[in-house]
Amino acid sequence: SGDEERYADAPDEVWTSVGPHNYQLPDGTQVWLESGSRITVAKNFLDDRRVNLDGNATFDVAKVKGRNFTVVSNGSDVVVKGTCFSIHNGAKLNLTLFSGAVEFIPSKGGKSIELHPSELLTYNATDGKVEVKEIPRSLQWDDGTYRISQINLHDLVDFIESRYDVEITVAGNVNQNNLRMTASVRYDEPVDSIIDRICYVFKLDCAQRGKKYVLSEGGN
Repeated sequence: SGDEERYADAPDEVWTSVGPHNYQLPDGTQVWLESGSRITVAKNFLDDRRVNLDGNATFDVAKVKGRNFTVVSNGSDVVVKGTCFSIHNGAKLNLTLFSGAVEFIPSKGGKSIELHPSELLTYNATDGKVEVKEIPRSLQWDDGTYRISQINLHDLVDFIESRYDVEITVAGNVNQNNLRMTASVRYDEPVDSIIDRICYVFKLDCAQRGKKYVLSEGGN
C-alpha cells in the first residue's frame, strides 16, 4: 500500500495506526500493528535494528546475520535472534513467543529471561514481577492470523485474556472437560467477535460489564 511505501522511504517517522495495519520494515521484518498502537523506527535502523513500540503488535523478524533485533516496549527490551512473537501492553506486558528465541530485559533492571517457543511471559512494570508459563502448541501464528487447533476452553480463555487485556470468568455450571475449539483469529478481530464465536460453538451465554465477561451454560 501507499502507507507501506512511505514508511519504507522515511523510516524515521512515528507511525500511529488509525486502524490495524501490516507494515514491512526496511530489513524485511513484518509488523502487524494493532489499532491505536505506534511504532517508532530511527533513520539508522539498518545499522541498529531497534524499534520502539507503544501498544500492541506481532513481529515476524527477518534474520540478519550478526545483528539482533530489539523492541523497546514499556521501558523493557525484547532482544530477538530472528523469530515470531507478539507483545500486548495492558495492565501488564504480555510477551508470547511462537518460534525462535527472544531475551526479555525488564525495565526494573532485573535479570534477563530467555523465552522458548510456546511460552508466555507476563511482566508487571509496577512491581517488577515476571511470570513465565507454557501455552498450548496448538496455538500458532500464521501471517496475520492466530491458528488455534482443538484448544480447550480453559486455554482459550487464557489466550483471550492475555491477548485483549480482559477478564473472563467461566461459571461453575459449565462442564469444561470436553469443550475444545478449532478457529482462526485475525490480529484485528475485536474481542467481542471471538467471544461471540465461543458462545455459539459451546452454546454458552455471556454477560459483560466493561472489560469483564462471564460465560455460563446456555438457557436452551
